[in-house]
Amino acid sequence: MGSRLGSVLLAVSVALAVLACFLSVAFVALKVWNQRWERRAQVAMGRLAAARTRDEFLALARRFPVEAERVLALRLKQGDAAAKELFDALGGMERIRTLAASSRPDRRIRAAELLGHLPVSTESSRTLCQLVADPRPLVREAAVRAVAFRGDAAAAAAMLRTIEEYQDLGLYLLARRALRACGPAVVGALVAGLGSPLPEVRWLCLEALGDLGAPESLPVLLDLATPDRDVETLTRAARALRRFRGPEVVVRLLELATHPAWEVRAQVARSLGWVAGGWENLAPEQERAVDSIREAVVERLQQLACDPEYWVRNNAVIALTALGSRGKEALRALAKGPDRYAADRAREALERPGEPASGMAGSSGSAG
Repeated sequence: MGSRLGSVLLAVSVALAVLACFLSVAFVALKVWNQRWERRAQVAMGRLAAARTRDEFLALARRFPVEAERVLALRLKQGDAAAKELFDALGGMERIRTLAASSRPDRRIRAAELLGHLPVSTESSRTLCQLVADPRPLVREAAVRAVAFRGDAAAAAAMLRTIEEYQDLGLYLLARRALRACGPAVVGALVAGLGSPLPEVRWLCLEALGDLGAPESLPVLLDLATPDRDVETLTRAARALRRFRGPEVVVRLLELATHPAWEVRAQVARSLGWVAGGWENLAPEQERAVDSIREAVVERLQQLACDPEYWVRNNAVIALTALGSRGKEALRALAKGPDRYAADRAREALERPGEPASGMAGSSGSAG
């Protein structure tokens, strides 16, 4: 019985060793194949880019269709007038529509990649909207990358609806980048998205409005930054407001500075430094008008620097370093004060004057 079991175990071990060798060889062969394919693609794109006549390009395109599409898409993105004729000769938008309608996901991904390099037009946006709403996650991801690459506001609006429909939260960061790329043209879609039943879509729209800093979105953000809102909304609204200037922004942030949630207080502290610290090179009459507001900001930040929560204290000190000489006076007072945590952090900030620039740069995270 023991010898039979040993024979079985030996046979299994040999089989596993043979399988491991086979898989190793297959992996090496696949790697070599991929490297050869990539070199072929690079050579093909170089030859296509160097083609001097229409006939020469089309002849190469018949041999290297995928590379030809990439070269033409890039040239179209750069505004090359001759590329439009060549693109149409190879099928143009009809070719992309065929790829987008394919039952094969890899071809739909290819269509999205090509659209990412094309200039925005009604026809191309319509096809990209279709791909953004694709049932396959990988196709949707490729389409959102195309939205980010070309800054397509119409497709971005469809993207928000798709995230809501599929609850595809994996696209959150990529979608935020795409919305930034679209610029002010997407503000209307973002404001509409604030009414989404999915909280993550509302938060995405709120953060994107802060990224863009479009003046027309300020009343909406001020309306969302009221104490009766939930903590997640207030945290993002307080962060979004740091892209704006004006007394009404400071007043609203000061109203939130005593909120019971430390996450909100931390964002308020950081944003107060951005907003009040941005009042520079003002005319004498403007300087007098903001003096009282700046003094209220400094007083509140001194209080927040003694907050029981570390991130609130940290952000308040960073904000004070952005307020020039008045902020440094407040830091020196904190460094001599009775609160040892605030004193230690204030002394650290005074000893490392270069810190605020890096500390104030970020806008992600619940505390930063």
